[in-house]
Amino acid sequence: MDANHGAVRHAVLEAVAAEIEEAGPDAVIEGARMAARLRPEQLTAVLSHLRTLIDDYQAADSPDGDPYAMLVLFHRRASP
Repeated sequence: MDANHGAVRHAVLEAVAAEIEEAGPDAVIEGARMAARLRPEQLTAVLSHLRTLIDDYQAADSPDGDPYAMLVLFHRRASP
């Protein structure tokens, strides 16, 4: 991974943090963090579910609705 990719990733996280800060103390409606060890087929299934969720709600965007955002970040962890 090149340094530019790391800078872009950092900028995205900073932008989300700024949006949350700007929206005020009740901005975060739901939050979760999970850690798991997955087999390749399980990872494929989780990523498919996440993509479907994102696609479904992006398609449901309503111009007269309230503004919301969601950041989904699935990352590798260091091996013990």
